[in-house]
Amino acid sequence: MIISVFIKSLLHSNSFFPYISFLLSNLILGLVLFDDYILGNPTIKFYEKGVVFDRVAFYNWEELDIKEDEGYLKIKIKYYPKEIMYKK
Repeated sequence: MIISVFIKSLLHSNSFFPYISFLLSNLILGLVLFDDYILGNPTIKFYEKGVVFDRVAFYNWEELDIKEDEGYLKIKIKYYPKEIMYKK
């Protein structure tokens, strides 16, 4: 359906504006979905001196807000909206 509308608009217009807008809208949609996937699935590695978050940020144990609850560590990282639960 979308492809047929795209082809008709290309054939009936003299400019490439529909083509460019179609590509830009799909590019923006792809970037939003990819960004949501990255934020939803961060890589977290635990080390003796601290935590490496998403291969970019390193936090010492003193910088983290850590709570223990029923066999889990609840870790709250500053500037990250979610709590991380780690099973002991």
